[in-house]
Amino acid sequence: MGTNTNTNIVEKDDFEIADYIANQYIEKRNEKFINRFMFTDTRIEALPFIKCEVAGKVTKSGLIDFKDSHTDKERFIKANLVLRISKTSRVFYPQFNGKMGKKLGNWMKRPKSGGNIPRGFLTTSVARAELEERYKEQELLDDRVSYMKRKTLKEYIENHYSIDREDTPMDNGKCTPLMPDTKRMLLRDFQPWLDCKMEDVKPEWAKDFKSHFEKKRKKEVDQNTGKEKYVPISTGTMRKAFVAFKAMLGICKRLRYISK
Repeated sequence: MGTNTNTNIVEKDDFEIADYIANQYIEKRNEKFINRFMFTDTRIEALPFIKCEVAGKVTKSGLIDFKDSHTDKERFIKANLVLRISKTSRVFYPQFNGKMGKKLGNWMKRPKSGGNIPRGFLTTSVARAELEERYKEQELLDDRVSYMKRKTLKEYIENHYSIDREDTPMDNGKCTPLMPDTKRMLLRDFQPWLDCKMEDVKPEWAKDFKSHFEKKRKKEVDQNTGKEKYVPISTGTMRKAFVAFKAMLGICKRLRYISK
């Protein structure tokens, strides 16, 4: 296994990247060095661990993020390979559109003997390959999100909602299948909004839903006269419809089809 020989630890406020990385590999902004350089295992190994102590107590802010200037700007639009260094670890993360993704793995130097790299650890070259795979996945996901945002609520409920229910957790953290009765209820009780596109969903709709249900009537037979009559929707029925619709919007928000 490769070993990380540098165990030096410095205060976050005392850290200067030019003290550890040759100037020609560091990017500048407004004539000042920034924490972005071309990653190699040797350069990463030269970096110290970072701490931030206040009255002897280590705080969570004792870490620094570095970005890889090797990232191909033409291929990886708004994507970065990030190395986060704390008091005890050097960890790779992908970053897309400014948002940090799930951890790729802990950095380690490539073994000189060519031995296996332990699970959960990555060399710099492997981390770049992982970033590329995540980027491809993100592109596919973004394409699906854009596609779904243009769908109407009716199209989504009829053709896509049951699929998303199979592998997207509800608010309780569980994945549950869409029941046929729930699907029919959504298509029946929310007709005024079914032709609206997913990207047009608005928070104000909640008030409109309430007004819609208060005016809504259902047909039933009068037990005394035997004649049909129209009566208001019960509170229980209204609540059941709201819960079903809210659950659907929760999944849509989790999958980024809607942003409200």
